[in-house]
Amino acid sequence: MSAKPSLPAGPEKKVGLRQGLLAGVITTVVNLAVWAVAKYALAVSFLTPTPPSMELGDFNPVFIVIASLLPALLAVPVYRWLNRLSPNAFLILAIVILIASFAMPFAMLGPADLATKLTLNLMHLVSAVGIIYLVREG
Repeated sequence: MSAKPSLPAGPEKKVGLRQGLLAGVITTVVNLAVWAVAKYALAVSFLTPTPPSMELGDFNPVFIVIASLLPALLAVPVYRWLNRLSPNAFLILAIVILIASFAMPFAMLGPADLATKLTLNLMHLVSAVGIIYLVREG
């Protein structure tokens, strides 16, 4: 008796670093635009607890670059791995992570104002949509 070869659950699609880098760059640019509009046109304070003292200070846009690029680059190997299990596993995990990420500004940025927290959540949404679309559809 010969065992049947196992077939991958998801479609064979090459997803490379290029899609992750493209997703990271695009989401970084859009998130920096959201930050700039919110800060300079809508007067959102972006005063957040800053390490090491955790006193309120200006939010550094370098965090936006890191928080947009890093997940996009990490999404590529995660997509490759999860796509072997199920074609929708990556999407499900990404949505769960997005929903969990909405709590982060409220849990970790206690004294920050509501407008800052909501704008940061908007940036999470921008990153998630960009990463999901560009990594899956790339």
